[in-house]
Amino acid sequence: MTMKSRYIYTCITAVILMIIVSACEKNNAQKLTDYPINMYIYEAQTKALLDATTFATTGNQLHIYDYYTSSDANVAPTFHIDDQVESQGASIWPFVGQRYSWTPDGVHKFYGWMHKDVKLQDGQQTAAAFFGSELQLDKSTQKLTLPAKTINQSTTQLDFMYSDIYERNLNVVNPDYMSPVELKFSHLFTAFGVAAKNMSEHYTYRLHSVSIEGLVTRASAVIDFSDDEEVRVAYNDQSNANGANNADYTFTFAQNQRLELSEELTDIATRQSAEDDRQYYITWPMTAEQAGQVKITVVYDTGTGTNSSTKVLTLSEDAWEAGKKNNVNIVFIDKEVHLICTVKDWEYEEEEMQFTDVVTIHEDGKIRWEENSINSLNIETGEVLIKSNGVPAVAEFHIETPVGAIWSASLIPIGEGQVDAFEFVGPNYGKVGDEHGMIQIRAKNTDNLANTQKAILRITVTTADGRTMVVNELAPSGASFREFTIVQNMI
Repeated sequence: MTMKSRYIYTCITAVILMIIVSACEKNNAQKLTDYPINMYIYEAQTKALLDATTFATTGNQLHIYDYYTSSDANVAPTFHIDDQVESQGASIWPFVGQRYSWTPDGVHKFYGWMHKDVKLQDGQQTAAAFFGSELQLDKSTQKLTLPAKTINQSTTQLDFMYSDIYERNLNVVNPDYMSPVELKFSHLFTAFGVAAKNMSEHYTYRLHSVSIEGLVTRASAVIDFSDDEEVRVAYNDQSNANGANNADYTFTFAQNQRLELSEELTDIATRQSAEDDRQYYITWPMTAEQAGQVKITVVYDTGTGTNSSTKVLTLSEDAWEAGKKNNVNIVFIDKEVHLICTVKDWEYEEEEMQFTDVVTIHEDGKIRWEENSINSLNIETGEVLIKSNGVPAVAEFHIETPVGAIWSASLIPIGEGQVDAFEFVGPNYGKVGDEHGMIQIRAKNTDNLANTQKAILRITVTTADGRTMVVNELAPSGASFREFTIVQNMI
């Protein structure tokens, strides 16, 4: 081979190598759409927190993962999202770190768990503080290991929750970029509350103390998100950290403050009525066999003096399952003391949901632009000329139905408009129903522009069962246009 031919061969090889490297870089760069990923936390089907306050309390945080599988078999799956979302008091929880967008295709698999509960004391609000270490998902197995934790009467009551699996397949003819991601959450722990009453006609009973021993007070857990449909939870290393014959929980009533029982159930933790609700304590779930080993010691008198009697009661062999509230009731009937246990689900938060595709607007709910927030409005064309100094244009509207659905706004570039010529300031989504909707839009480029920028303002509604509809009724009555056009002129 001549030197000239070797030179030509070397150049061809270099060009081929450059093409290969360029192709690899192109494949590795993840393409994104302009459609944001919104997290809808399904409160209507998520059981309420331990103290029955709303799951969407402002400031509560969830850790969310999005495991993304590309449509290109040569691209390895990766985590598109590893971030927290924080409740603003509504069903859509915005991300704390940044804005995330849908990819054009591929499959997105979402799941997460409770990161922060703001109702708890500062320093004890996060799951990391509760378990004593940062919680890290093993991304190679998609398993979350929760370290061994002892739970007793003085333990912070963090109602740790984890989500189901939500999958969005974008490898379809008309991929869904508009609907929010809907996650439902379940409880890791079980809970119990103790109450007592006197159903005797001729006897008075006063409690001195009630103690409980034999609970599973220490365990660890592994939450497995690797399946595409079902989340599996394994409880490991279960034990009683206090040892045999030592009380796990004790409720004592001083001599001058004995708890005199009536025919109404009384919560022994608060001395308040337990007919409707009571003080609950989280604990690790128990099998039927483990529950049958739990003993409850009741010390009481008949109201005639200080002499007391002691009765040791044993729980029935019924499992204490995760997500259940176990009502332990001590009942005096004449000269007998009985233990009656009932089980109920943690309550669901009630939320009216309508599964209709009929969108209605409040009688004065058409879009209204705040006068001082825009330069001008062309009522014939629907063009809204916004300010170029960064001041956002503000619009308000009111969609009445379907109740419980989520509205969302998007900006669709037209003409020679830039893909990111405009942006929303604050949330671009909200709940349909009683609340008024509000959006704020501003120009991203405030320098001299080569061309006029335009984008269609599109409002859509997504029902609770996942159907998405474009809302065309927000333009003024009698207008020839159905959607407004956002405009930024050349300077």
